[in-house]
Amino acid sequence: MTNPVSMTAALKHRAIPLPAASVLQMMQWAGLVEDVEYTSSSGSGEIKHFLRLTERGLAYGGFEVQWNGKPG
Repeated sequence: MTNPVSMTAALKHRAIPLPAASVLQMMQWAGLVEDVEYTSSSGSGEIKHFLRLTERGLAYGGFEVQWNGKPG
């Protein structure tokens, strides 16, 4: 299993001049990611969100990271 890489880092590594938020929004519209809610682990009861790849998103292109995550 590979380490997770942020969208910002992946775009920067590939020199793609798009904001990560825009790319993630397009991926959400395409059904490749979904918004997931969870309760904060700090005990505050706060509801937080994160974007998770859907089954369709996991299958799209393999999503295997082929670099070490360190900008060159």
